[in-house]
Amino acid sequence: MAIALAIASGKGGVGKTTVSVNLALALAQAGKRVVLLDADFGMANSHVLLGINPKLNIANYLDGSALVSDLIIEAPYNLKFIAGGTAVNDILNTQEKDRYKVIRGMQDLSNETDILVVDCAAGGADSTLDFVSASDQVLIVLEGEPTSMMDAYSLIKILNQEKGVKKFSIFINKASSELEAKQNFEVFSKNLVHKFLDARAYYAGFLPMSKVLKQAVIMKKPVMIHNRKSKEGIAFQKLAGVILKAPRNDKKGICFFE
Repeated sequence: MAIALAIASGKGGVGKTTVSVNLALALAQAGKRVVLLDADFGMANSHVLLGINPKLNIANYLDGSALVSDLIIEAPYNLKFIAGGTAVNDILNTQEKDRYKVIRGMQDLSNETDILVVDCAAGGADSTLDFVSASDQVLIVLEGEPTSMMDAYSLIKILNQEKGVKKFSIFINKASSELEAKQNFEVFSKNLVHKFLDARAYYAGFLPMSKVLKQAVIMKKPVMIHNRKSKEGIAFQKLAGVILKAPRNDKKGICFFE
């Protein structure tokens, strides 16, 4: 049965799309049938990291000029990719029916998909709230510094109180060590999420501060394609293993897969 994994962050610049692309590749390398949906409308750039120049994107589906199946682009390791479109940012933040059309449209892929990875817009955009609440699992990417933590907490608070989402996997980026990452997670989970919300945060792993990842972005060559045995590649493989066992939310209302 297909499941949807939403990847979100409280603010931009914390590496959410890098995590989305490389995690999707790691899951595909683990033998899963994976579709990566770039739902970061307005800042859609997963195709850049993959080195892909898409001819069609989600805007073509919304205007009726293409089916969801027409949007599929074949990427390495049998990963399938659906590009976002910068022109649809305002549409998806104002028209609920179009956001729901995207969610419903993914049902067409359910028989050929194990995991739909949804790279959501940073912050609390309407599209992010709807896409996360329509997903089975949620991964929040944050850095271990105060503004990133508070922005991530604000996003989780909205999702919890307005959308009823209760289970969140937390991935710490740019940590100097695993000890530091776990300490930051403990502060975030115990002092914020568990203290003030009817929600649970689960530690999903960390990425070290890395020149390798920065170079991979510049070269448009994902670590999980070109440097899988690096410490960064191993971190993404570990994250994939965690996600496959991560707790799922009880979805209410419209969802990606019935």
